[in-house]
Amino acid sequence: MSQYSLKHISSTITDRGDLDLRNHENLHTFLGKHEFLEGSAVFYFDHNVSWAKYAKNSIIWAKDNFNSFQSLQNARIFNQTMEIYLWKVSEGIFNYRVRFDGKGSDEDIIEAKQILIGKVIGKPQNGFTMLAETSGSTGWVPGEFDNEYVAITTCNYIHYEYDLIAGYYDSRFVYLEGVK
Repeated sequence: MSQYSLKHISSTITDRGDLDLRNHENLHTFLGKHEFLEGSAVFYFDHNVSWAKYAKNSIIWAKDNFNSFQSLQNARIFNQTMEIYLWKVSEGIFNYRVRFDGKGSDEDIIEAKQILIGKVIGKPQNGFTMLAETSGSTGWVPGEFDNEYVAITTCNYIHYEYDLIAGYYDSRFVYLEGVK
């Protein structure tokens, strides 16, 4: 199931640059600087994907499985008004983009809701819900969902060229929600 709608919003990229994550405390300092108070996060490592929550200046993992950002390839830390997107450029060094919705220039977007792979199993624990795929793989996502599935809402920003061609030039994660 995928749902989408065309919307008109204001949005801006407030900052771009690079970030040294060889010391993972730099991420907390960076998020504080950008006034990111709470939200969800997804981290794409070399061999797995891990979801987390961010609150009170700390990353909260479903299970205590975090070692370092050494094998991190990219990450999205997001809430309903902003996203910080990080992508690896060299060992321990990441480029970043901070997008903030609700201020800035007018934008056309496609807001899309997409089902994550896997069904909800069991009861939520400590603010996380487990999803299981038919292959047997499991994973935790932030939030307490008692629906059958979990969907992620994304904003996809449209660029028009010559009033004839349209395409996405950026996208961001917005929020997770339970769906039937």
